[in-house]
Amino acid sequence: MHGYPADDNTASITGQNTIDKELVDLTDRRRVNRTIENAREAMEIDPTVFSSIISMATITNSDFNIVGDEDTNEDAIEHIKEKIKPVNWDLSSLMDEALIKGMVDSKCFIRTWPNQENPNTLDVDILAYDENDYNFLEIIDPYTGELLGYKQKATIYPIPKNWEKEDFDSIVEIEPKEEEANFPPDAVIQPKFLERDGKADSLVFKALDYVDIKREIENMIPPMVRRASLSLRIQVGDKDADLGITSEEEAQQAVDNASTTFKEKEKKDVIAYMFGMKPEMIGNGQMPNIIPILNYVKQEIRSALLTPDSRFESASSNRAVAEEQLSGSMGQVNTIEYLQSWLKKYFEYQLINRELQLAGFQNDIGKVHIKFTELEVENDLTNAQIAQILESAYPSTQPEDADIRINTYFKPYAIERQKQGIKTEESKSIVTGK
Repeated sequence: MHGYPADDNTASITGQNTIDKELVDLTDRRRVNRTIENAREAMEIDPTVFSSIISMATITNSDFNIVGDEDTNEDAIEHIKEKIKPVNWDLSSLMDEALIKGMVDSKCFIRTWPNQENPNTLDVDILAYDENDYNFLEIIDPYTGELLGYKQKATIYPIPKNWEKEDFDSIVEIEPKEEEANFPPDAVIQPKFLERDGKADSLVFKALDYVDIKREIENMIPPMVRRASLSLRIQVGDKDADLGITSEEEAQQAVDNASTTFKEKEKKDVIAYMFGMKPEMIGNGQMPNIIPILNYVKQEIRSALLTPDSRFESASSNRAVAEEQLSGSMGQVNTIEYLQSWLKKYFEYQLINRELQLAGFQNDIGKVHIKFTELEVENDLTNAQIAQILESAYPSTQPEDADIRINTYFKPYAIERQKQGIKTEESKSIVTGK
């Protein structure tokens, strides 16, 4: 028997007990608005977000060279090598900034314009963008889909011509004014991160709710510590003790005196108190264990940010699946290669090719490339971390399993072990870390 919704907003659950419940929208369950301001704030206040984004940017753009195809004019290659230096484009810094802005803001806007002294070469810079004081409109023909150009709104702080003679405070207090500018399509490069249907998406947007939850848990720690600390309770008087207290004011004075008597009790060897007072400790000094909760939230943040940690997650008990997840074919390597391809898409095809055209190397357009240094991920530290995680999740019960892992993840040690004739049981601690 099938149940059908009474209307578009109701779901019928059929069975012995039928319940009608209103359908909900997941957008209503969001804790944090998906804005650039919030994404940047998450990057600013959350070490997990900051370290993950900076780590990926650093590894992605750690080193690169400019190379050409076999039939590429050497002068064209040398021309681009000169342009990418810090005194010109400073391409490495540009790619770092674009990558971070892409992962955090979802996009950025890079302006290119002919050099004033030499119109046959380009200057380049990243324009300010924050959706508020600095905003962009991408003007697209709704019928043809052609990009017509860009319109920018910017908050400008005009500098006086004789600024050298002005006081510091007078320049700081200059009132801003809003200006607009138009750019033709080829004057702006707009890197869009995780582009779908022409729209960009931010990695940090996916982690905002978890950042908010993590911050909320962290803010609870100081009150938890205070509440877990042992407190001193003082009973003033009882049914058999007449303290001579006849008014509320006298009662309060007695309590204040008791508070003063036991203040900073940890600094006193002996405490004398009046008859009628009964001190007693309250609490057990134990805090709730919030570490597993925080670790879970951190893991969700790292997973949302495509960090290598996400490859250590597995709901499967299949050992082969776990070992494949921990290999270099998933996780970090593929993520970094995607980020490098994303950089090449914009800086190689839109910046370098346009520079070649302007500089007169038309025959070499599309032949000069950014070549990133090959990733060396499987180093000793990475292998040791993988081995310990694998051993913790799926302990090796047979000597053969331990042998395989030692030979796989600790090759230098395995060679030395064979030379010295060390048995598996004697060296298994290298895998477990114990």
